[in-house]
Amino acid sequence: MSGLNSAAVKEYLIELQDLIVARLEQVDGEKFLRDSWDRPDGGSGTCCILE
Repeated sequence: MSGLNSAAVKEYLIELQDLIVARLEQVDGEKFLRDSWDRPDGGSGTCCILE
């Protein structure tokens, strides 16, 4: 895995999450609720919830 840096891994995982959520929305016919967050000490993410 040489040549991969943390920014590249983060970008890949965000794109993967977006792809999975999009496919599930197609199957279910409903949209996910998205909640993006940031931690004051560092770190962030997006929760995707289907009700």
